[in-house]
Amino acid sequence: MIEMSREKLQEPCIYDQKEKKENSIRQSDYHVHYYIDGCAKPTMTFEQIEKTAKEIGLETISVLKHYSQHMPNGESEWIYWNTTDQESFQKYIKEIGSYKSQHHITIYSGVETELLNSEGDINIPLEEIEKIDMITLSVHWIPKISNFGHHPDVWPNDPSHTSEKAMIKWKQAISDIGTEKIIEGMVTGYINAIKKYSKIKVLAHMEDGLLPLRRYFITFEHLGEEKLIQLLEPLMKACAENGVLWEITQSPIVYESILKRANDLGVLFTPTADAHSLDIFREYILADQFIKSLGLNKGNI
Repeated sequence: MIEMSREKLQEPCIYDQKEKKENSIRQSDYHVHYYIDGCAKPTMTFEQIEKTAKEIGLETISVLKHYSQHMPNGESEWIYWNTTDQESFQKYIKEIGSYKSQHHITIYSGVETELLNSEGDINIPLEEIEKIDMITLSVHWIPKISNFGHHPDVWPNDPSHTSEKAMIKWKQAISDIGTEKIIEGMVTGYINAIKKYSKIKVLAHMEDGLLPLRRYFITFEHLGEEKLIQLLEPLMKACAENGVLWEITQSPIVYESILKRANDLGVLFTPTADAHSLDIFREYILADQFIKSLGLNKGNI
């Protein structure tokens, strides 16, 4: 972690507990991508990221490197993902280790990696985890749950790239296990990963907790909001008990009731623009305003 000391501001003598709590939360974005990854613009250097963070009003950021040891198709490339090149990862570690903050902003090192299965395995070796400050955990493809696993020919959000044969097979597999079991398996995987890896600090792309399923054409509306909340509650409790933040962008939320229940159970939320460019980074402000509009409690790692 890169950190510069900050002069302590004198606090007012009297103000209510809510204001005190809000003032103790640092403005933070824990999901900023680095130029070394092909998905990020060349301008996403530490100097430019930190300068933009200062303009936005951020006090803490995590600059992340994608890390994927395996792809779901068993090859080095799948859709727009690649297995991690060790040379690029070591370059990232070297560059973040040598960078000196210029704007008194705390900078955490970290990776964005995937949940692989309901046992809680993640897509990065333990020896590489030891080199970073934190992990942001994503579901980029549906993790393996019992005998159900992601079909590598099914593209997220894009049926035009998915063959009719693959889609039929995928929908049949979903029908065989049932949506409820898929949600339970994903929740169990998240919880087991949180227990296994103390450096997991943020669950990425969460929104109302069901975004990964939507991306892979899994329907769950028939279960009803009450049942969906019940299925997600164990994960909410695990996040609250372990201080793992629930990430939200400025995307519309389908089931606000899920987030309100998570908030009631003590989950803390974190805004992000999931920035791959400086222009997108500035949209952090929209995500922050969105969380406030929902009345959710923010947190820091």
